[in-house]
Amino acid sequence: MTRYNSLHYEDRDIVDVVQAGRVRITDHADEEAEADRLRWDDIYASVLCGEIIEEYLADKPYPSCLAYGRAAKGEPVHSVGHIMRTIIGPLQ
Repeated sequence: MTRYNSLHYEDRDIVDVVQAGRVRITDHADEEAEADRLRWDDIYASVLCGEIIEEYLADKPYPSCLAYGRAAKGEPVHSVGHIMRTIIGPLQ
């Protein structure tokens, strides 16, 4: 189990969100993943086994963080994301 050393995010927040499938992928993120030849399964795996290495608490509209982990074949993966604390409807 990954333990995040984080000021804003609780230890299991990001893992719980990914495992529950409550992830929204932006067009920009999709383009970056394609450019880096990363599959979303590899990105999810890197988050589940990775760690938060930086936080961007001033980001708008929500604070975000940089996670680092490894894909299934061992490639390093960096990903940026945030958790919406208030959900108005289901994520699409």
